[in-house]
Parts: sequence; C-alpha cells; structure tokens
Amino acid sequence: MTDPDHAAPAFRQASDVNFTSLSSGDAVLLHLKSLRYYTLNATGEALWLRLEEPQTVADLTLALTERYAVSARDARDSVEALLRDLIRERLVVHA
Repeated sequence: MTDPDHAAPAFRQASDVNFTSLSSGDAVLLHLKSLRYYTLNATGEALWLRLEEPQTVADLTLALTERYAVSARDARDSVEALLRDLIRERLVVHA
C-alpha cells in the first residue's frame, strides 16, 4: 500500500502559459507573465501534452519509453532535465 505522505511529486503545466504546436514537429510556449517564448522539440512537446494532467517523473519516463526506443535510464534523465528547465522558467508547477 502506498503511503500518501511519501508519494512521488507530480507536476503539471502552469496556467499562465500558451502552447502552439508547429507543423515542423516543434512547439512554442509563451509565458504570459514574462512574455518570454520557449521552444520544445517533438519529445518535449509529447511530454508537455502529458502535463495537461498531473504527472510524476515515473509517469513521464514510462511515456517516453513506450513512445521511443530509449532506455528507462536515458528517458528518466531526459525527463528530469526538461522538468528542471520548465520549473526554473515557471512553465511547470507542482500539482
């Protein structure tokens, strides 16, 4: 049984970010408070879309390994790096 006090943290998109998917396979994020633009590659876009709902690192890692030919370790490293960047720029928040 999982102890809710020790559950893994979940993350979600910040409410003040606009998202646009581009025909090139990339995506653009606009933070409405800072008016800064950010770009995501196709992998980043796939993770961003999952963050419409609260997701843990494990959830996002599994999504990457199911979608791409990547090891769980490499997927987790990529997820953690992207989340660090998105959190630092206030594009993603704790759910």
